[in-house]
Amino acid sequence: MGDGNLHIYGKGKGTPTIIFTCGNGLGFSLGNYYPIFSKLAETTRVVVYDRFGYGWSSSTSNARTIEQINKELYQLLKKSNEKAPFLLVGHSLGAIEVVGFAKRYPELVVGVVTLDGTSPSFYRNKKDLSIQNIMASSITRFLSFTGLLRILINLKSLNTTSKFLPEEIDKTTKMISYNRIYSNEAIEEVQNLIKNGEEEGTLNDIPLLVLTADKLVMKQKQKKLYQAFENSQNDLLMLSSNSKQIIINDADHLFLIKKPNAVIKELQNFLNDISN
Repeated sequence: MGDGNLHIYGKGKGTPTIIFTCGNGLGFSLGNYYPIFSKLAETTRVVVYDRFGYGWSSSTSNARTIEQINKELYQLLKKSNEKAPFLLVGHSLGAIEVVGFAKRYPELVVGVVTLDGTSPSFYRNKKDLSIQNIMASSITRFLSFTGLLRILINLKSLNTTSKFLPEEIDKTTKMISYNRIYSNEAIEEVQNLIKNGEEEGTLNDIPLLVLTADKLVMKQKQKKLYQAFENSQNDLLMLSSNSKQIIINDADHLFLIKKPNAVIKELQNFLNDISN
């Protein structure tokens, strides 16, 4: 795959094939989606993959634009013999990835689901996000080098997701976090979105489901950031003439890990809708 290898893992049989992709910075797709992935694999084909710089995938010198990322996923699915039609599911920044893929390869896509997703406007011309991203990378790399990151990740008071994962998956997720947190690729993804955004265009009538956390804490304490996320959800809804939004109550940005049953329910309902 160019100058590196991408990791992909699939399970189950059936159609459509559901493709899961992660957000920015801390992503490990199997760890992020494990409960959802495992349940939906009982009735259809499900696939998780890690972009370059994430999870078990290698690093790359390829540009980290959405266009390039989409091309890499297309080639990966083709080489892996994963069969369309695809239902694409993207968390956070991963929403821009799956929307971009559906724009470029609409003939392969039967639907798109975003999980607290961001739109290109969330990043465009926001230099402060680039600075925050670089600072987060520098701090976490220092913590990783000194061994403090391992200690912090294992503190129950700071680790809010371990209890939702099987022990073996949790161990693997932590191990990958120690080594791949805020990779160069993750930083470049954000920088490219800030500089260049993503091309204009819509999904036409491709079914689009926007799942959004109610973010009560953010709404109360981080009003500016909350407004940016709310605007982002509205932008996503406007991309398709066949879109709808569902609010996940009492949820934060990581509801895909903390509230998997809510996501499973809505994905199953969406599958039924697009199959009829």
